[in-house]
Amino acid sequence: MKKIEIKEGKAVLHIPDPKEYTVDGKFDPAWSPVFYNPRMKLNRDISVAVAKVFSPKTVIDAFSASGVRGIRYALESGVGHIIFNDVDKNAVDLIKENIELNSIPSYEIYNMEANALLDVKRGVFIDIDPFGSPSPFIQASMRSTGRRGLIGFTATDLSPLEGSSPKACMRKYGATNKRKLSFSKEVGIRILIGRIAKDAAVEEKGIFPVLSFYHGHFFRVFVRVEEGATKADNSLEKMGFVAECERCGYHKFSSDPCDLRRCDYCGCEMNVAGPLWLGQLQDKSLLQQLHLEGEAEKIVSKMRAEATAPPFYYSLDKLSSRLRLSAVPSTSDIVECTSGFYTHFDPKGIKTDLSFEKVIECIKKFVR
Repeated sequence: MKKIEIKEGKAVLHIPDPKEYTVDGKFDPAWSPVFYNPRMKLNRDISVAVAKVFSPKTVIDAFSASGVRGIRYALESGVGHIIFNDVDKNAVDLIKENIELNSIPSYEIYNMEANALLDVKRGVFIDIDPFGSPSPFIQASMRSTGRRGLIGFTATDLSPLEGSSPKACMRKYGATNKRKLSFSKEVGIRILIGRIAKDAAVEEKGIFPVLSFYHGHFFRVFVRVEEGATKADNSLEKMGFVAECERCGYHKFSSDPCDLRRCDYCGCEMNVAGPLWLGQLQDKSLLQQLHLEGEAEKIVSKMRAEATAPPFYYSLDKLSSRLRLSAVPSTSDIVECTSGFYTHFDPKGIKTDLSFEKVIECIKKFVR
């Protein structure tokens, strides 16, 4: 395996040379013998910042690949002990090489299937960053962390979560999502958190999302875990459903799907998605403690601004189309008119506590 040396954050890494695995000028990290995706750097930047705030003594990096994530936790977050793991022997060999390259003082390395590792090891902070869906690893990760533990989940299978693959959504997440709603990014992340809450409840644990975001091709969610049947029940009480009217764009959420059959605005049948998480997505105090730069700081800054906003956003593009308007109004104008919030989910999305009728009035006011 031909390798090159790169730097990410404070880590110096040997990775497979992308030129050796490029086909017709295109490169996919999955084609190389050990996975390293430069497009996930932002994910790792934010994860490192979160770990620095929580300062866990031990991190389990269940899908280590090149080892970049665990190494950065050690070098930049002050984590004392890192448990590296990968099911691929080639990856384990590269992890060892990169650990030596970065002089990581306290670590363990395993060559195991992730669930098998989580059944035998315990961590204060567990990082689940698989290629695809994290669903098969949620329950084992809940067992592996103790009281007030922290778990980070990455999902790259946006198609089922957003509503483009309804059968896969039901299989993987136990949720109905038969049509891509206009606020599909937020629907997707709330379906993911809903699945996490349900699996946690089986272990008699409750969850508290402290940071949840979408970027490019993935969702990333951090949840704090607390033990006890009461905590689990409290989490499940935050589950529910959301619906959108395909005709007018009105949306509504409720704990009872029977409340969502007909649009309150025009009377048409609505498209319902769920069960999903209706509780908070962010812990504003955590967001204030994160110190980042560049694109990561831009996203976190938007998350800080929308941390207290109500669930679900209006897509001005799609709402203007449904209203058959000649143009799409400025997002800033509608945020100001509705005393609303910007959202990191969609540059043309707004959140507001105003009624749907008032939102429509504001949109029409700025499109003559």
